[in-house]
Order: sequence, then structure tokens, then C-alpha cells
Amino acid sequence: MISRCFVAGLALVLGAGVVAQTAPEADPDYQATCEVRGVNGMVTLVYCPEELSAESFRQEGIIACDGRLPCGAWFWTDPDLVPAEAPDSHDKLEPASIAGSHGVWMNEANQFFEIDAEKQ
Repeated sequence: MISRCFVAGLALVLGAGVVAQTAPEADPDYQATCEVRGVNGMVTLVYCPEELSAESFRQEGIIACDGRLPCGAWFWTDPDLVPAEAPDSHDKLEPASIAGSHGVWMNEANQFFEIDAEKQ
């Protein structure tokens, strides 16, 4: 089970690392396939109709964050698992929502973190 400590630890690791001064830009030729379901401050909830490659999750995350720093775009490939509303911080996501997600794009770190609920 993924805990809130995991999310808090992820935020601390990212905060301690190199943080982008400007938001990354999506490839202008990339055609988005995912849908933003909610935004609240730094948290963005995204539904994708299918699992994507790491590069596609990166592109989708950049598009979903729309230049915001900090921004974390959480991805689900099952529409029933996407939370109804976006919380105002990552640590307020329910553990079950985190475990059901495919991962999170951290715009300020320019990095996608895959969630493997089986390993948690």
C-alpha cells in the first residue's frame, strides 16, 4: 500500500534536487491524447485512455501543467480511479488513489515517476 509518507518523501526528494527555473515545453508536434480532470494549485489529475510510453507521459505532463511551477500531474488509465476533485497538495491524495495511478509528472523536476503499487 502506498502511503502519504511516500508522497511526502517524493516531494522532499524533488525539493532537495535540482529544480527547473522555467517550465519545460512540450514538443509542438505532439498530439495530446489525455484529458485533464481536475486542477487545484500544484495538483493536476489526468485521465489517459491507455498506458503510454515514458516520453508520452512526459509530453502529457508538460501539457497538463501548462507552464505551472510547481506542478505534479497524476495519471490514471482507469477513469473510475481518478479522484472526483483535485486536492490542493499531493499529500492530500488518498493512498488508494495513488496506488491506482500510473505515476506522476513533476514539472519542476522535469521527471516522470512511475507508481508500482505491487512494490509498495
